[in-house]
Amino acid sequence: MSLVAEGLGQMATQAPLLKLEHLSEEDLTLILANHLFGKIAASPKYVIDKNYAVKKRCPCGKDCNITGYYGDTGIGNEDVWHGNLDINLNQELGISNTEKEGATTTSAEAQSLSAEMKKCIHLSRNNQIIAQTVVFSFLQRQCHPESSHFLVPSIGVSDSGFVIYFYDSEHDILLESSRIPFLASEMEINLFAVLTCWLVVNYKYLGSGLPESLRDTERSGFFSQAKEKIEIYRNNLKFGNIGIPSHVPEKLNPATDTELLSDARSKFLNIAFETSQQA
Repeated sequence: MSLVAEGLGQMATQAPLLKLEHLSEEDLTLILANHLFGKIAASPKYVIDKNYAVKKRCPCGKDCNITGYYGDTGIGNEDVWHGNLDINLNQELGISNTEKEGATTTSAEAQSLSAEMKKCIHLSRNNQIIAQTVVFSFLQRQCHPESSHFLVPSIGVSDSGFVIYFYDSEHDILLESSRIPFLASEMEINLFAVLTCWLVVNYKYLGSGLPESLRDTERSGFFSQAKEKIEIYRNNLKFGNIGIPSHVPEKLNPATDTELLSDARSKFLNIAFETSQQA
Protein backbone atom coordinates (compact mmCIF):
# COMPACT_ATOMS: atom_id res chain seq x y z
CA MET A 1 0.00 0.00 0.00
CA SER A 2 2.85 2.39 0.77
CA LEU A 3 4.27 1.93 -2.75
CA VAL A 4 0.85 2.62 -4.27
CA ALA A 5 0.44 5.74 -2.13
CA GLU A 6 3.93 6.90 -3.09
CA GLY A 7 3.15 6.36 -6.77
CA LEU A 8 -0.10 8.29 -6.51
CA GLY A 9 1.73 11.08 -4.70
CA GLN A 10 4.31 11.30 -7.49
CA MET A 11 1.57 11.43 -10.13
CA ALA A 12 -0.14 14.28 -8.27
CA THR A 13 3.16 16.13 -8.00
CA GLN A 14 3.95 15.71 -11.69
CA ALA A 15 0.43 16.41 -13.01
CA PRO A 16 0.96 20.21 -13.32
CA LEU A 17 3.90 19.53 -15.68
CA LEU A 18 1.39 18.23 -18.23
CA LYS A 19 -0.21 21.67 -18.53
CA LEU A 20 2.68 24.07 -19.05
CA GLU A 21 1.75 25.43 -22.45
CA HIS A 22 0.34 28.96 -22.63
CA LEU A 23 1.07 29.70 -18.97
CA SER A 24 2.20 33.20 -18.07
CA GLU A 25 5.89 33.70 -17.33
CA GLU A 26 5.15 33.91 -13.59
CA ASP A 27 3.01 30.77 -13.45
CA LEU A 28 5.45 28.75 -15.55
CA THR A 29 8.35 29.75 -13.30
CA LEU A 30 6.50 28.86 -10.10
CA ILE A 31 5.23 25.49 -11.33
CA LEU A 32 8.63 24.42 -12.63
CA ALA A 33 10.29 25.54 -9.39
CA ASN A 34 7.70 23.84 -7.19
CA HIS A 35 7.00 20.67 -9.16
CA LEU A 36 10.25 19.93 -10.96
CA PHE A 37 13.49 21.64 -9.96
CA GLY A 38 12.70 21.91 -6.25
CA LYS A 39 11.73 18.23 -6.15
CA ILE A 40 14.88 16.80 -7.73
CA ALA A 41 17.60 18.92 -6.10
CA ALA A 42 19.71 17.33 -3.39
CA SER A 43 19.43 20.58 -1.43
CA PRO A 44 16.22 22.26 -2.61
CA LYS A 45 16.83 25.77 -1.26
CA TYR A 46 15.65 27.86 -4.14
CA VAL A 47 14.94 31.57 -4.39
CA ILE A 48 12.35 32.92 -6.83
CA ASP A 49 12.70 36.41 -8.31
CA LYS A 50 11.05 38.78 -5.84
CA ASN A 51 9.20 40.43 -8.72
CA TYR A 52 6.94 37.34 -8.73
CA ALA A 53 6.01 37.78 -5.06
CA VAL A 54 2.43 38.67 -5.95
CA LYS A 55 1.85 34.91 -6.18
CA LYS A 56 1.43 33.60 -2.64
CA ARG A 57 0.52 30.05 -3.62
CA CYS A 58 1.50 27.67 -6.37
CA PRO A 59 -0.73 28.30 -9.43
CA CYS A 60 -1.19 24.57 -10.07
CA GLY A 61 -4.74 24.74 -8.73
CA LYS A 62 -4.10 22.25 -5.92
CA ASP A 63 -3.72 22.87 -2.21
CA CYS A 64 -0.02 23.43 -2.77
CA ASN A 65 2.34 25.78 -0.98
CA ILE A 66 5.42 27.24 -2.62
CA THR A 67 8.38 25.48 -1.04
CA GLY A 68 10.98 28.12 -1.94
CA TYR A 69 10.94 31.79 -1.06
CA TYR A 70 11.03 35.11 -2.87
CA GLY A 71 14.14 37.21 -2.81
CA ASP A 72 16.94 38.96 -4.66
CA THR A 73 18.12 36.76 -7.54
CA GLY A 74 20.42 39.31 -9.13
CA ILE A 75 23.88 38.24 -10.30
CA GLY A 76 26.78 40.05 -11.94
CA ASN A 77 28.30 43.47 -11.52
CA GLU A 78 27.08 46.94 -12.47
CA ASP A 79 30.15 47.47 -14.70
CA VAL A 80 29.55 44.33 -16.79
CA TRP A 81 26.58 42.03 -17.47
CA HIS A 82 24.05 41.76 -14.66
CA GLY A 83 20.46 40.61 -14.41
CA ASN A 84 17.89 38.71 -12.38
CA LEU A 85 17.48 34.95 -12.53
CA ASP A 86 13.95 33.61 -12.41
CA ILE A 87 15.12 30.86 -10.05
CA ASN A 88 18.38 30.69 -8.11
CA LEU A 89 18.74 27.11 -6.94
CA ASN A 90 20.89 27.07 -3.81
CA GLN A 91 23.33 29.54 -5.45
CA GLU A 92 24.49 26.63 -7.61
CA LEU A 93 22.27 26.87 -10.67
CA GLY A 94 20.49 29.64 -12.53
CA ILE A 95 17.19 29.01 -14.30
CA SER A 96 15.47 31.62 -16.47
CA ASN A 97 12.44 31.82 -18.70
CA THR A 98 13.57 32.53 -22.26
CA GLU A 99 10.56 34.79 -22.83
CA LYS A 100 12.18 37.28 -20.48
CA GLU A 101 14.34 40.00 -22.02
CA GLY A 102 17.97 40.25 -20.93
CA ALA A 103 18.46 43.02 -18.40
CA THR A 104 21.38 44.61 -20.21
CA THR A 105 20.54 43.99 -23.86
CA THR A 106 20.56 47.31 -25.71
CA SER A 107 18.98 48.23 -29.02
CA ALA A 108 22.44 48.70 -30.53
CA GLU A 109 23.43 45.26 -29.31
CA ALA A 110 20.32 43.68 -30.79
CA GLN A 111 20.96 45.35 -34.14
CA SER A 112 24.51 44.02 -34.25
CA LEU A 113 23.47 40.39 -33.77
CA SER A 114 23.64 38.37 -36.95
CA ALA A 115 20.44 37.50 -38.80
CA GLU A 116 20.93 33.84 -37.94
CA MET A 117 21.30 34.69 -34.27
CA LYS A 118 18.02 36.61 -34.30
CA LYS A 119 16.19 33.60 -35.72
CA CYS A 120 17.37 31.46 -32.79
CA ILE A 121 17.04 34.06 -30.05
CA HIS A 122 14.00 32.53 -28.30
CA LEU A 123 15.41 29.28 -26.89
CA SER A 124 18.46 28.15 -28.80
CA ARG A 125 21.48 30.47 -28.51
CA ASN A 126 19.54 32.83 -26.29
CA ASN A 127 21.73 35.84 -25.47
CA GLN A 128 20.34 36.24 -21.95
CA ILE A 129 21.00 32.62 -20.98
CA ILE A 130 24.48 32.65 -22.53
CA ALA A 131 25.41 35.75 -20.53
CA GLN A 132 23.84 34.28 -17.40
CA THR A 133 25.80 31.04 -17.83
CA VAL A 134 29.11 32.86 -18.29
CA VAL A 135 28.53 35.01 -15.20
CA PHE A 136 27.40 32.05 -13.10
CA SER A 137 30.54 30.08 -13.96
CA PHE A 138 32.78 33.00 -12.99
CA LEU A 139 30.77 33.41 -9.77
CA GLN A 140 31.26 29.75 -8.84
CA ARG A 141 34.98 30.07 -9.54
CA GLN A 142 35.14 33.20 -7.38
CA CYS A 143 33.11 31.71 -4.51
CA HIS A 144 34.53 28.18 -4.63
CA PRO A 145 38.11 28.38 -5.92
CA GLU A 146 38.80 24.98 -4.36
CA SER A 147 36.40 23.23 -6.79
CA SER A 148 37.89 20.62 -9.07
CA HIS A 149 36.31 22.18 -12.17
CA PHE A 150 34.26 25.18 -13.28
CA LEU A 151 32.06 23.71 -15.99
CA VAL A 152 28.83 25.28 -14.75
CA PRO A 153 25.36 24.91 -16.31
CA SER A 154 22.37 27.19 -16.65
CA ILE A 155 18.91 26.26 -17.85
CA GLY A 156 16.68 28.23 -20.18
CA VAL A 157 13.02 27.17 -20.09
CA SER A 158 9.95 27.81 -22.19
CA ASP A 159 6.46 26.36 -21.85
CA SER A 160 7.32 23.43 -24.15
CA GLY A 161 10.89 22.52 -23.24
CA PHE A 162 14.30 23.65 -22.13
CA VAL A 163 17.89 24.01 -23.24
CA ILE A 164 21.06 23.68 -21.17
CA TYR A 165 24.17 25.79 -21.54
CA PHE A 166 27.54 25.02 -19.97
CA TYR A 167 30.41 27.45 -19.67
CA ASP A 168 33.88 26.69 -18.33
CA SER A 169 35.41 29.92 -17.03
CA GLU A 170 38.81 28.26 -16.73
CA HIS A 171 39.08 27.01 -20.33
CA ASP A 172 36.69 29.50 -22.03
CA ILE A 173 34.51 26.74 -23.51
CA LEU A 174 30.79 27.27 -24.18
CA LEU A 175 28.52 24.27 -24.79
CA GLU A 176 24.83 24.05 -25.64
CA SER A 177 22.40 21.14 -25.61
CA SER A 178 19.70 20.52 -28.14
CA ARG A 179 16.18 21.51 -27.13
CA ILE A 180 14.55 18.94 -24.83
CA PRO A 181 10.72 18.81 -24.65
CA PHE A 182 8.98 18.44 -21.29
CA LEU A 183 6.39 16.02 -22.71
CA ALA A 184 6.80 12.72 -24.56
CA SER A 185 3.16 12.93 -25.66
CA GLU A 186 0.10 15.00 -24.84
CA MET A 187 -0.49 13.12 -21.59
CA GLU A 188 2.96 11.73 -20.80
CA ILE A 189 5.90 13.45 -19.14
CA ASN A 190 9.22 13.01 -20.91
CA LEU A 191 11.23 10.95 -18.41
CA PHE A 192 14.42 11.72 -20.33
CA ALA A 193 13.75 15.41 -19.64
CA VAL A 194 13.27 14.75 -15.92
CA LEU A 195 16.43 12.64 -15.75
CA THR A 196 18.40 15.29 -17.63
CA CYS A 197 17.16 17.99 -15.25
CA TRP A 198 18.13 15.81 -12.29
CA LEU A 199 21.67 15.38 -13.63
CA VAL A 200 22.04 19.11 -14.31
CA VAL A 201 20.49 20.30 -11.04
CA ASN A 202 22.86 18.03 -9.12
CA TYR A 203 25.92 18.68 -11.28
CA LYS A 204 27.92 19.73 -8.20
CA TYR A 205 27.80 16.11 -7.01
CA LEU A 206 27.58 14.28 -10.34
CA GLY A 207 29.67 16.36 -12.73
CA SER A 208 33.34 15.69 -13.44
CA GLY A 209 34.16 18.79 -15.45
CA LEU A 210 35.15 19.31 -19.05
CA PRO A 211 36.13 16.03 -20.76
CA GLU A 212 39.68 15.87 -22.12
CA SER A 213 38.26 15.42 -25.63
CA LEU A 214 36.67 18.90 -25.44
CA ARG A 215 39.61 20.80 -23.98
CA ASP A 216 41.08 21.30 -27.43
CA THR A 217 37.75 22.61 -28.73
CA GLU A 218 37.85 26.09 -30.24
CA ARG A 219 37.51 28.64 -27.47
CA SER A 220 34.40 30.81 -27.31
CA GLY A 221 36.47 33.98 -27.45
CA PHE A 222 35.08 35.56 -24.32
CA PHE A 223 38.45 36.10 -22.63
CA SER A 224 39.79 38.13 -25.53
CA GLN A 225 36.58 40.10 -26.16
CA ALA A 226 36.17 41.02 -22.48
CA LYS A 227 39.87 41.44 -21.71
CA GLU A 228 39.49 45.02 -20.44
CA LYS A 229 36.80 43.88 -17.98
CA ILE A 230 37.92 40.31 -17.35
CA GLU A 231 39.20 41.02 -13.84
CA ILE A 232 35.71 42.17 -12.84
CA TYR A 233 34.35 38.81 -13.99
CA ARG A 234 37.08 36.98 -12.09
CA ASN A 235 37.04 38.93 -8.83
CA ASN A 236 34.10 41.32 -8.44
CA LEU A 237 30.85 39.55 -9.31
CA LYS A 238 28.06 39.40 -6.75
CA PHE A 239 25.01 37.40 -5.75
CA GLY A 240 22.38 40.07 -5.08
CA ASN A 241 22.59 43.76 -4.21
CA ILE A 242 23.14 44.61 -7.85
CA GLY A 243 22.86 48.35 -8.20
CA ILE A 244 25.02 49.07 -5.17
CA PRO A 245 28.37 50.11 -6.69
CA SER A 246 31.30 47.93 -5.71
CA HIS A 247 33.65 50.86 -6.38
CA VAL A 248 33.66 54.39 -7.74
CA PRO A 249 35.33 54.44 -11.16
CA GLU A 250 38.13 56.95 -11.55
CA LYS A 251 36.90 57.98 -14.96
CA LEU A 252 33.68 57.07 -16.72
CA ASN A 253 32.78 57.67 -20.33
CA PRO A 254 29.28 56.19 -20.72
CA ALA A 255 29.19 56.49 -24.51
CA THR A 256 32.45 54.67 -25.22
CA ASP A 257 32.16 52.16 -22.36
CA THR A 258 28.63 51.15 -23.39
CA GLU A 259 29.68 50.83 -27.01
CA LEU A 260 32.71 48.72 -26.05
CA LEU A 261 30.73 46.30 -23.89
CA SER A 262 27.93 46.01 -26.42
CA ASP A 263 30.42 45.23 -29.19
CA ALA A 264 32.26 42.69 -27.02
CA ARG A 265 29.07 40.85 -26.08
CA SER A 266 27.85 40.80 -29.67
CA LYS A 267 31.15 39.41 -30.94
CA PHE A 268 31.14 36.79 -28.19
CA LEU A 269 27.62 35.66 -29.10
CA ASN A 270 28.49 35.40 -32.78
CA ILE A 271 31.68 33.45 -32.02
CA ALA A 272 29.69 31.07 -29.80
CA PHE A 273 27.09 30.68 -32.55
CA GLU A 274 29.69 29.90 -35.22
CA THR A 275 31.46 27.43 -32.95
CA SER A 276 28.26 25.52 -32.20
CA GLN A 277 27.40 25.45 -35.92
CA GLN A 278 30.75 23.83 -36.70
CA ALA A 279 30.38 21.22 -33.93
